[in-house]
Amino acid sequence: MVSPTSVMGIASQLVAGAAKQIFTVDFEGSKTTGRASDLGQSKRRCGYKGDINFKVPDAYTVQVENKDWIVNAVLQDKLSLSVTSEWEPFVDMSGVSNLIHGAVQFTTHKALIARWTSRRIWKGTSPLRITLTLKFEAIYDAGNEVTDACLALQQMVLPAKGTELLGAIPLLDPPGPSPHLLDQDGKNSGKYIEAVDKWAKEGGDTINIVIGKLMEFKSVIIKDVRTDIEPKFTADGNPVSATVDIIFETYEIFTKEAISKAYLKR
Repeated sequence: MVSPTSVMGIASQLVAGAAKQIFTVDFEGSKTTGRASDLGQSKRRCGYKGDINFKVPDAYTVQVENKDWIVNAVLQDKLSLSVTSEWEPFVDMSGVSNLIHGAVQFTTHKALIARWTSRRIWKGTSPLRITLTLKFEAIYDAGNEVTDACLALQQMVLPAKGTELLGAIPLLDPPGPSPHLLDQDGKNSGKYIEAVDKWAKEGGDTINIVIGKLMEFKSVIIKDVRTDIEPKFTADGNPVSATVDIIFETYEIFTKEAISKAYLKR
């Protein structure tokens, strides 16, 4: 079994003589040349590309995609997924005063609590939270493999400059999916939904993540991005290594059926 840590060690040894090169690479049918520049024209690929002599197995790679970027990375540490359910007592005894509790216990020598009053009812479940640690190492082009990858992930959690309300009040476009989308599964069921979704998508960004061959999540929200850049740079100032800790959450509460679809292999 190939460890991603050992792979990145091999990659770091190739940095010294190769990180300054700027070239065009064909990565799954998409061309990427040097640093990405203007956004919005087409999606830019950045991050891990793989070496011609060795390629990290797909099971250890992560792909994060939005309307502007496709970021490929190597999974550096364990994958963490968490979800919680909220429950409240079926009978809320907190409204009963201590005076009443005391009076009942004084007169009956019994507590004003029964087992059935401690039963709880479900009040909701949190979105599924996914925590990843991604590693970026420069092999050929530090600008695209490291700098652009860090930039892309940071942009996915930040708002964009929007239009001005009444031509005077500047507004921001929020990051992540639009809450106004009616067709969350991408299957239009009528002209009305299609028209509403066309309007809603103008104010949102669909972020998808594929984790190896194991899981795929669509329309996620990025909650946190932490970038640690190693103090090693190329002659043009690009870092040759960086680690990004990133926290995603599902856009909606997951159901049993939804989590089952997220697992690609089972």
